[in-house]
Formats: sequence, C-alpha cells, structure tokens
Amino acid sequence: MVIKAVDAEPALSQLGKELRLIRSKIKDNAPEKTVSEIKNAYSQLNKIPGANKASKSLSKARKAIDGGKHDYNKAKTYIDATLAIIEREAAWRKRLKSGPYEDLVSFEKFTQNNLGLREQERLTSEQVDIITPCLAKHRNISLQF
Repeated sequence: MVIKAVDAEPALSQLGKELRLIRSKIKDNAPEKTVSEIKNAYSQLNKIPGANKASKSLSKARKAIDGGKHDYNKAKTYIDATLAIIEREAAWRKRLKSGPYEDLVSFEKFTQNNLGLREQERLTSEQVDIITPCLAKHRNISLQF
C-alpha cells in the first residue's frame, strides 16, 4: 500500500496544480462550473492512495459553494487547506522515493507471499490450496433416487 502511495506522487502534484488553477478563477466562473471542476478534482483525489485528508477538505470546499450559499472565501480557505495537505503528502513521497524506496520495494516483494494473506489482492494457487482445503465428505447419493 505504501508503494502505491509513493508511486502516486506525480498524480498528486499534478492535481495540486489543477486545484491552484481552480482557486485562481473561482469568482470568475459560474458556481455550477466551479462545483463541477471541484467534483472532478475530488474524484481524481479519491483515486490516489493515502489522500483521504485532502479529499475531505476539498469536499468541504465544494459544499461551501454548492447550494444557495456561494461562500467563495470559505471555499478558498478549504482549497488552501487541501493544497497544504497535498504539498505535505507529495513532500514525504518525494523524500521516500529518493531514500529507502528500493529497499521498501524489495521488502514488499519478499513479504508479499508470506505475510498478511487476507490483505493481499490476489493469492497464488499454492496459497489457495493450503488456505482453503475442502473439508467436506462427499458421497455419491445418485443411487438413492
């Protein structure tokens, strides 16, 4: 999971650029268009592993504009908070990428088939045979009818 989060750093940085653009033209656009852009960014942010805090903050920005309120200052505050979270997330991911990333990848590959079987996305056929043996005592009952 950490590897996927670290690998998603370029997407996170790109999304930060898009949010800065949305923030810069927040009052110029119609509220519906701004809400649509924020929803699109929110959907992209939810696809990035480990970006939950940023997506919650962005959701609050959308709610500040959506409906009859149109509180642009509040929305900008939440977008600023989201950008700060994104910058912090991107920073630790970049540091890890330039540091112990290769060791972490090799450790994950080593432990992938050994630890946390329930957390794995897919099991090997050997693991399936060991973990899920059939304990049923099958009988042929076709002669009973």
